Amino acid sequence: MVIKGEKIDYFKDLLRKSEQGRDEAFEDIPANREQYRGSDRLDGSAERAAMVRNITYELVEAQVSTLIPSPRVDAKVWSEKGARNAESIERLCRDLRNELPFERLNDICERLTYVEGGSVWLIEWDETLCHHGEQGGVRITCSSAEDFFPQPGIYHVEDMEWVILRCRAGLDELESKYGVAVGEAPEEDELFIVYTAFYRNDAGRVSKFVWTGNTVLLDVEDYYARKHEVCERCGKLRTLSGVEEHCVCGGRFLSRSLPFEVLTADLTRSDGSVIRARERSVLKNGEEKDVPTQLPWYRPSRFPVVVRKNTSREGSVLGQSDCRFIRRQQQEINKVESRIHDKLMSAGCYPVKPEDVDFQYDDTVGVQVLNIPEGKSRNDFGVIDMLPSLVGEQSQSDRLYEHAKRILGISNSFLGQEDHTAASGTAKATQIAQSAGRLDSKRVMKNAAYAEIDRIIFELYLAFADEPRPVAFTDALGRKQNGSFHRYDFLERDAEGNWYYEDRYLFSADSSGAADLSRERIWQMNMESFKAGVFGDPQAAATLLRYWLMQERAHYPSARENVEYFRAMLAEEQARGISSGRVQIVEPS
Repeated sequence: MVIKGEKIDYFKDLLRKSEQGRDEAFEDIPANREQYRGSDRLDGSAERAAMVRNITYELVEAQVSTLIPSPRVDAKVWSEKGARNAESIERLCRDLRNELPFERLNDICERLTYVEGGSVWLIEWDETLCHHGEQGGVRITCSSAEDFFPQPGIYHVEDMEWVILRCRAGLDELESKYGVAVGEAPEEDELFIVYTAFYRNDAGRVSKFVWTGNTVLLDVEDYYARKHEVCERCGKLRTLSGVEEHCVCGGRFLSRSLPFEVLTADLTRSDGSVIRARERSVLKNGEEKDVPTQLPWYRPSRFPVVVRKNTSREGSVLGQSDCRFIRRQQQEINKVESRIHDKLMSAGCYPVKPEDVDFQYDDTVGVQVLNIPEGKSRNDFGVIDMLPSLVGEQSQSDRLYEHAKRILGISNSFLGQEDHTAASGTAKATQIAQSAGRLDSKRVMKNAAYAEIDRIIFELYLAFADEPRPVAFTDALGRKQNGSFHRYDFLERDAEGNWYYEDRYLFSADSSGAADLSRERIWQMNMESFKAGVFGDPQAAATLLRYWLMQERAHYPSARENVEYFRAMLAEEQARGISSGRVQIVEPS
């Protein structure tokens, strides 16, 4: 991308082009959000609905899932080393699921996706995240599509030349993060509107430009490259603790990308292999000589932005909003419910008395005494009930509600409501599965987004995690173990002896029933398999341990205590030389 003129003006112009080129999916976001929140606006009318039956909120919330897809990684070209590395990537991503607030991010993402048609994730490497010798870590945020400004006419992030994200930040945060004085905030809440542009430079490398107002906060060419402060005159590197602007030779320190990492000590990888700090090299004159080993820096090639779509929408980088498809039903229900409200408010019971009786009724109960005049009887007094029939309106409201549910593929069983069409538990479970099947496209989009997030996480650790990163995992016997992710494990040598990073791994999300079945259903299935002898002899301690390991994976209450009990029982039996069962314990799937 060729940048002409001042950079900040150039990117402001790109921002304007994105705003002007936004499609209907972006334009519908404010209306969709109001509809979800229960707006009383009626399309095409200045009047407001007197009553709102918020079926949009109900049907959106019914689809919100707290389940986070598990990472699944496979080597594109299988080998024992590739399989081990794929497993270490899985453990890294799974460990980050627990370390980062993924539950909160997922909760935000679910509602944004269904209401707005999509949500936007930003995955970046943050050098300020340090912990006991570990320098840097991944920072992940999820935001509304309103704060996303893509290149117009391009509908996949990986195909774009640039994208712009918007966020808000306080004065202290900006000055500490970027070291730039930005003055007073233009907003009343003392927050700055910050724009971050990711673009590809002339060499096709991902670059980053950040600004607020007319102030440039950050301008980094080749964003993913390893950079060091280098003396422009003698080439000396500035130390990490150095604050001087000039080298001892008088030259200035400038930021430069380093294409190679020069080893100063031997590297021992996870499989025990060693990369020597010096290696034999053949010079041009044919002479062999030991030279320092040079390893390339890994450099990601994709933008750190992921868009999770609800369901695909033609001609848009976002997906389709559920609010848009049931908007007519929501509007009509609001009108019908308002009619019911007006009828009830204007109706009532009216007393009847002879015309020549001079007393007046009031609404006092238990105090007023009515004296019936002479010549009159109780039958001369009465009440006329003027309450209207609401059967037609109620039937229409429920009918529209059923329309909205069918549009989104949601059944009563899926909502947990009473459903007499299923006569048995198995039939009801089948109904729920069929209803979930209609929503399968949304789960596929969610899994695809998480798989892309995992790939970006992997590439960032491959590029910037210099130290081995500890990752905890559970082995086949349910015991907690410590492993590590080491970027040097992914180094390979081609036929010419050149080092490169093997990053050809296939990422997917393994939801294996978790999104389709409730925990209670999984518990029941495990119990049925246990009784059927799928895990082995139900009386054997090994089988019981296997069963409770499965239940622990499904978060069954008190399962951990049972795992420890039967593990101790199995160890005691083995110590006494008693057979513990006819099956081998393997890792639960």
